[in-house]
Amino acid sequence: MDLLFRLGKNVDAFGELDIHGAREYFYETLPKERHNFFFDFRKRNPEKFYKGSTVYYSFDGYIVAKAVYTGKYKQDLKNIQYPHGYKMTNIEIIYSNERLSTDILSRRITYLDTLEKQIEVQRVLSQNITYPEDENRVPEDGYPEGSMIQTQVNAYERNKAARDACIRHYGCKCFICKFDFTQKYGELGDGFIHVHHIIPLNKIKKNYSVKPTQDLVPLCPNCHAMVHRTKASDPIEDIKQYWV
Repeated sequence: MDLLFRLGKNVDAFGELDIHGAREYFYETLPKERHNFFFDFRKRNPEKFYKGSTVYYSFDGYIVAKAVYTGKYKQDLKNIQYPHGYKMTNIEIIYSNERLSTDILSRRITYLDTLEKQIEVQRVLSQNITYPEDENRVPEDGYPEGSMIQTQVNAYERNKAARDACIRHYGCKCFICKFDFTQKYGELGDGFIHVHHIIPLNKIKKNYSVKPTQDLVPLCPNCHAMVHRTKASDPIEDIKQYWV
């Protein structure tokens, strides 16, 4: 059965988070450091929670991610606070401006066992911000243990006004490898480029205002994927060295 999991300020003993950090947790920490195991303080009922169940994770009333349970469970006795680990896959980061009704957020875990609950979750998901070219998919082999992460770009990269300002300043050529989709594909590639946010998500505050020509750079999908994959302190410069 699918369920809604309400995240607290401390996720999996990872430290206190805001909504940006909560999304960053599912994008970076869960696949790379936790090997897709989400640890919880309580063991779930196997008659309700089983392989194929979808979990919708909410923070401060907003759905920030969803994932599918693989059926693999492990117990970490050293982790006293969060001993129960559930391996997830098909992780998708959610950017929706719609808040969930408080009627279904009364519990830490809410099983979506009524049509009313299911409709409410779908209402929020219907407002998820996406691009028609689906530029946010990452190959399944780009992350450990066969996980697949969707949504490569963050909310600031998705902001159309900021994106347009960045492209007006830099053009549609990749900032790293200089690949130009229009030059290569003509009209088909006209205007196509990813936009990358230089500042890590966990360092962005709630009152942050994006500066398109300083904080954003245009990248081709290949360089964008590698920039997110490297662990270097300066990802842009790290990937640039391969093109010198």
